[in-house]
Amino acid sequence: MANELDRLKGQLENAKKREQDAKERVAEMKKLAREKAKAKQELERKIKALENKKARAARTKRLIEIGAYIEYLTGGEFDLENHKSNSNQENLKEYFSKWKVQ
Repeated sequence: MANELDRLKGQLENAKKREQDAKERVAEMKKLAREKAKAKQELERKIKALENKKARAARTKRLIEIGAYIEYLTGGEFDLENHKSNSNQENLKEYFSKWKVQ
């Protein structure tokens, strides 16, 4: 009987050890899963940043090409600010010329 009791106590201790080991493994797996999720998010962020950088570079290239084409059509360097100012003045002249008293 005492021998049987010792054997059962040993089994109980083994079961407690296995339970503790399982809890530790679960905690380790959770930690690993968090690390992998964090690494995945970091990679996704880097990929998105690279895509944005490429898109920005493509837009800049298109704008430069458009500017070069405009300069080609105008026969030289094109001053956008001066053009805006002149066109605004022309628009104002046209607007007020309609209201001129004859």
